[in-house]
Amino acid sequence: MKKSKIFLNITDLIYSKITIESLVYFYGIKIGIYFFCFKFDVLKIYIMRISLLYLFFITLLMVNCKSSELHTETYRNHEILVGKGKFSDLQKNPYAKWMNKNYKNYKVDSSVVNQLKRNINNFDFEVIMGTWCPDSREQVPVFFAVLKAAGYKNSKNISIIFVPRKYKNYAVVKKYQLKRVPTIIVYENGQELGRIIEYPMESLEKDLLKIISGKGYKHELD
Repeated sequence: MKKSKIFLNITDLIYSKITIESLVYFYGIKIGIYFFCFKFDVLKIYIMRISLLYLFFITLLMVNCKSSELHTETYRNHEILVGKGKFSDLQKNPYAKWMNKNYKNYKVDSSVVNQLKRNINNFDFEVIMGTWCPDSREQVPVFFAVLKAAGYKNSKNISIIFVPRKYKNYAVVKKYQLKRVPTIIVYENGQELGRIIEYPMESLEKDLLKIISGKGYKHELD
C-alpha cells in the first residue's frame, strides 16, 4: 500500500471543516501507524513524540472548551448551571422562581443609588456564582436590581460564570483566586478595583459605591 493511501492529507482535514474530535482521531491514527508500520529510527521516534504532544494539547483544549461552555448538571436531584452564561439564563426555569422573586422584591437604597448613577457605566463586572448556592440566590438578584436602579446600560460588560457544587478544582478558582461564592468583581479599564465575597459588608449598594469611589474597600473574606 502506498504511503499516500496510508497517511491522511492535512489539507483534506482542513477543507472538511474538522472538529477537535476529528483532530484527536487523526493524531491517534497517525501515532498508531508510526508505532506499528515503521522501524524506530531516531527521526521517526522524534515525529512520534511530536504527535503525542499534539494529541495531549488537543485533548486538553477539548476538555477546557467543554468545561467552559454553558451546560447543566445535577446536584441533589436538581438542575444547576455550569459554565459561562448571562443574566437571561437566570430568568429561565427552574432558576426564575428565586431569581425573579429576589430581584423584584429588593428595595434599593435610593440615596446610595443616586450616587452610583454618576459613573456606574464606567465599570465592568464579573459575577461568579452557583445556582445551587443559597447566598448566590440571595445576593446575585439584588446585585442586578441595584444595577438596574442605578441605570447601568452596559449589559455586555457583565460576565457570569456558573460553578459546579464541587468547584475547588474548577478552572476559575485558580484564575480568580476564588474563595467563596458568590463573588462579584468590579473592573475599571481591565483592572480589578475590588470584590464582594459571599455577602456585602454593609449593603450591595454601599459596598459598590465604596469600590468605585476608590475608598479602599476590602472585604473581610478577601
